[in-house]
Amino acid sequence: MQAVPDDQRATDDQQARDDLADLREAFPSYQIGRRVIRGVPCYLARARRAPGQAPAALAAAPSPAVLAAMLAAAQGRPVRLRPAAVVAAYRDRGLTVQQCAQLFGVSRTTITKFL
Repeated sequence: MQAVPDDQRATDDQQARDDLADLREAFPSYQIGRRVIRGVPCYLARARRAPGQAPAALAAAPSPAVLAAMLAAAQGRPVRLRPAAVVAAYRDRGLTVQQCAQLFGVSRTTITKFL
């Protein structure tokens, strides 16, 4: 494992702080943070809840762009179409082609091109 120079680490830390601030501004109804999970730095989001409610699910992603797309989809906002996101929605979430088309706001034909 290579040592990371201090000036690079400081730049990375500042970028992470900026990314967190952007996510918190874009999604105020979520608690946003950063944590290392199994050796991988991840961005985390948990829906804010009222007292007495069950704990909210935790969402984690390796990059702020992926987490933002996940939260936007959860809130029903249009999501930028990325092949990896289409495949993940179809395979991991078990969505049908029609459900994926609705989620991403495109035709079923476009979805099948990515699968």
